[in-house]
Order: sequence, then structure tokens, then C-alpha cells
Amino acid sequence: MAFRDDNEALRARTKAAEKRAAEAEGERERMQRELAEAKSNDAADAKRIKELEKRLAKLEPKPPKSPSAAPARFAVFAALALVLMGGIAGYMMMMPVESKDPAMPMPAAQAVEAPAPAPVPPPPAPEPAGPLERVRLAGVVRSADGVEGLDVGAGCIADLGVEEGFSKLQVRCGAGDRVVTIYGGVEANPAGIVQTSGGVEEAITVPGYVSRSMSYARTGQWSGPTPQIQIDPDQHAARIWLQGIEARDVLLHLQFSDFGVGERAAAQDAQGTVALGTLAKLVVRGEVPGALGDLDTDDCVFRSEPVPRSGPGALTARFVASCGDRILYGAGRSGWIPAPADGQVAGPVEDTQMSAADTDPMMTYTGDSLTLVEPEWRIVFDLEPHPACTLTDGHWVGAIRDETGELRTGVTLTDGELTLPDGSVLMGTEDMRCHEGVARWTTEDGTTMLDGHFGPSFATWVGRLGTGPLIELYRN
Repeated sequence: MAFRDDNEALRARTKAAEKRAAEAEGERERMQRELAEAKSNDAADAKRIKELEKRLAKLEPKPPKSPSAAPARFAVFAALALVLMGGIAGYMMMMPVESKDPAMPMPAAQAVEAPAPAPVPPPPAPEPAGPLERVRLAGVVRSADGVEGLDVGAGCIADLGVEEGFSKLQVRCGAGDRVVTIYGGVEANPAGIVQTSGGVEEAITVPGYVSRSMSYARTGQWSGPTPQIQIDPDQHAARIWLQGIEARDVLLHLQFSDFGVGERAAAQDAQGTVALGTLAKLVVRGEVPGALGDLDTDDCVFRSEPVPRSGPGALTARFVASCGDRILYGAGRSGWIPAPADGQVAGPVEDTQMSAADTDPMMTYTGDSLTLVEPEWRIVFDLEPHPACTLTDGHWVGAIRDETGELRTGVTLTDGELTLPDGSVLMGTEDMRCHEGVARWTTEDGTTMLDGHFGPSFATWVGRLGTGPLIELYRN
């Protein structure tokens, strides 16, 4: 019995120890939950952790009286202590630590800036204009002094590349059987007083067809061989003069605008549609009013010129009606009209005011007739094709400008045969309808060989070869 009682006592103590171990395990789980909550708090919870550690230490079992039960109780509490200390060590590793090394401060929080939006690329720069994009204003000599062989009635052309600058401006004229340069640009500014102004304007008429104009003045007092020059297309005028050695003075009647095949290139351009330029003979219907005095009715011409301007109410064409040197309509800075045309011949057009109101007569243009009215007189003209609208009669001299921009003289046109500087000869069929804005040569299969227009008084022809180079011709 004694042996059984001792075993039962041992089993009772073992059960009691297991019960206490189970209670300790429950307490341990509760403390682990509290530790988990403490880990989410700040360093102030460290005091609470110490209290828990003290309470946990009190739960440590006393040394067992039975040598057989001691290993079991020790294993249980050793495992409990390891788990608890592991949790405490994990928490302590997560707590912030102050660095005592001034060379290793805690990194400061860095502000993260949103990336700047990518810059919008600028639009591509326009392609530079080629050497064949030019302003060529044709004119006729009204007076000339100091230029050998240059007579009244000779044709001239003021020529400027749209991107060359006015220092490259040239004025060339036909003087007999040769082409002479009466203004050759400016190599360098001379010593003295120089005043300059100028500009280019242009507009597209129909696709691939451009109208351009320019104005320029370079005047003052200086020494040297460079003449002074004024180009004022608003007044259909240009003057080139030089005093002293090699003195000269040339006055031109100039067309307002150049027009033909080309591409828009100038910086100050204007988009618009304007009428084609025309030239026609004016035939007086009935008697000339006495109030007009003597009128050279054998040399009456009507000319319409496209104006490179656009916008509501824009004056997109200019009319000039003249008999000999006398301008009846479009003199000075007058003659502007809103042309009801879209790349075609202007018409019909009316100007309902007389010269007292707008400096030129009342005008009615139908396309077939022209009527001019002032308080003292009224005159009616019929429009007919002009007999001078041809390149097959007479002798012409000229020059061409190839794709590189090089200008070469030595061009001649005689009896319908065009000889180029390289000796090649071109012949074609004329399609000359100047009153409809057409002045070209074609081959038998209809290919264009020459396309352009005549200048004032049919003294010049300005255009281009069908193969591309520009060409200018002066009637001899």
C-alpha cells in the first residue's frame, strides 16, 4: 500500500504541476497578446513590458521535490521562457534606437517631387525658300540718263530672292542686244548717311500659284559707285540715280506685283485668293470726250494685277487703264478693288465713286468693256486681245536662272526660236491669251515649254521654262 500511495502522490503532484503549467501557458498566451499590442505602440510601453517580465518571473516553478517530475516541469517552463524572450527580443529590435555616432545620423525624410511635364517640341521650321522663289517686278523706262543704250520704252526687271535680303537686289534692263544691270545690290555700307526701308508681301492664289510684291528704298549721302534707289509699287514707280562720276538717273513705270508658279515663302506672307493678271487692248467706243483733250487712242491698254492681300473687304486686285503715258484709272496710289475672283480673271467689278471721293473715276468693268465716268466726261472702251501679246514677232534678249541660283545671260528669241546660253534651241506653239491671263508656249503633245506673263507695255516677259529654270526676256 505504501508504494501505491507514494505513486499516487507523485501522480497528484504531477497533475497539479501540469495544471499550473497549463495555467502558465494560458498566462503566457495572454501576455504574448499584450506584447503584440505593445509592439504597435511607441517606446512608452517599455515600462509595461518590464512589469510583465516581473510577473512572468513569479510564475517560474520552484525546484521539484520529485526527481522524476523535475525534468518534465523544467522542459515546459524552459520552452515558455524561450518563446517569451524571443517575443521580447523581437519587440526590442523593432523599437527606434538613437544613434550616438554623430557621423551617422538617421536619414531625413526626402520630399518626392512629381516629374515635370515633358516640354512640347516647337513646330518644325519652314523649309528655306529656294533660289527660284523670287519677286520680279517688270517695268518700262519712262526716262533714262547716263546708261548707254538704254532708251525710253525699254523693259526692266527688279529682281530679289525672297530670302536673300535687299543687299542682293538687282535691277536689269534690256539695252539693245544686251542685258545691263543698272542696280547691282550693295556689297558693304559706304561711309556717310544711309537710310533704308523695305519689305516683301505675298499670297497664294490657287495651289502652286503665288503673287508677290516688294517695296524698297535706300537713300542718303555717301561716296562711291552705289546708286540710290526707290521702289514704290503702290505708285507703279521706281527710280535709280547716282551723282558724281558715272552719274545716272533712270525712272521706271513698274507693275505692282509679280505672279506665277511658285511656293509661299516670305515670313510676312498672307493667305488669300486673288485674280490672275491680264493685259488687253482698249478700243474707244464712239468719240473721245473733249474734256479729255488729246488722247493716244492707238495705245490704250487695260491691265489688272493681283494684290497679295487677304481678309474681309480686302482689295485683292488693281486696275490700270492708260492711253500712251497717260493713266486714266489707277494713277498714283489708286485703282484698288475687291476682285470677285478665285484665281481667275477679275470681273465684273464696279467703283461707284468719282475722283473727288477716292482719287480715281467711277468705273464699271464687265470683262468685255470698261466704262469710266467723271463729272466732266464719260468714256467707254471695248476690250480686245492685244496684238503685242506674242513672242514670235521681233527680237528678244534675256537671261535664265537655274536651280542653283546662277544667272546667265546670252538668251535670245528671234522669229519663234529660243536659244539658251548652252546653244540649245527651243521651239513651240504659242498659247497667248493675255486678256485671260495666259501667256505660254507648248509642245505638240501639250507640254508647257514657257509659262509667264508680259510686263507693262509688253516690253518684258517674265516666267519660267517648263524644265524649271526662271527666264526673263526683254523686247529689243
